[in-house]
Amino acid sequence: RPSAIQLTPHRSTIKANGEDISVVTVQANDEQGRFVPIAHNEITFQIDGPGRIIGVGNGDPSSQEPDQYVGSVSSLPLTNWRMMTVDSLTNRPEVEFAFDDSGWPSAFTGGGGGRRGNAASSAQPTVYRGTFELPESAHPLMLTLELRKMADESYVYVNGRPLTLTNPSDSGDLEFPLDANILRPGRNVLAVVARAQVRQRNRNGGGHGAVSNPALIRVTEPAAQWKRSLFSGLAQVIVQSVGEPGEITLTAKSEGVTDGVLKLTAQSVALRTAY
Repeated sequence: RPSAIQLTPHRSTIKANGEDISVVTVQANDEQGRFVPIAHNEITFQIDGPGRIIGVGNGDPSSQEPDQYVGSVSSLPLTNWRMMTVDSLTNRPEVEFAFDDSGWPSAFTGGGGGRRGNAASSAQPTVYRGTFELPESAHPLMLTLELRKMADESYVYVNGRPLTLTNPSDSGDLEFPLDANILRPGRNVLAVVARAQVRQRNRNGGGHGAVSNPALIRVTEPAAQWKRSLFSGLAQVIVQSVGEPGEITLTAKSEGVTDGVLKLTAQSVALRTAY
């Protein structure tokens, strides 16, 4: 019976150039260290240090398991934008989730090209409210609000909870990571309190037109954990350097057997000068 996982690299030192690889053989052994050719355990892999897994396999021509596990990025639109001018920027009840904005005029309906669109006076504080729908399956996903900068002074809320800016940029776009604790399945409300109207340059670089939608929710689905079932007691995993020197630790786990642990070295590449 399988008792332990053995990891054997085709080489234990790779170049820290972001391209070099080591092909690691994954093998099931019994309590006496003998190879078990009938083992079919599912093996999961974890890697630490300056390396990444770029592929797995087991030589089984009928296997339906993926050879790679990659994440994906998509987006959720914000819709139903409405706006209302107010007398101050802070302590606004209008940012709360349950606030009734059904009587407010629509916002961000302009099409650019120098047209003014629906926007507030640049001197008047304004509350903008939009909504986005979150599916029930969104819990393990990473959600980030991407918001075009509205004014030098603005306040951003989701479901009545204030957000903290983490990633300002020269382009004026703002990013706010969304904590799962402030989100709801189904309808969610984004509220922005700003003193100036939202403007953007048209495609010709000329005058400014109204923004049709100043925000979206970026949805990042992380890659699933790398795994592969043994075929005839064997599998393979390919480890690649990420461009930095250091020690890489690859760990292979399977229920009921001892983990396999392998240390690889990503070695600095010496620069050569031609004369």
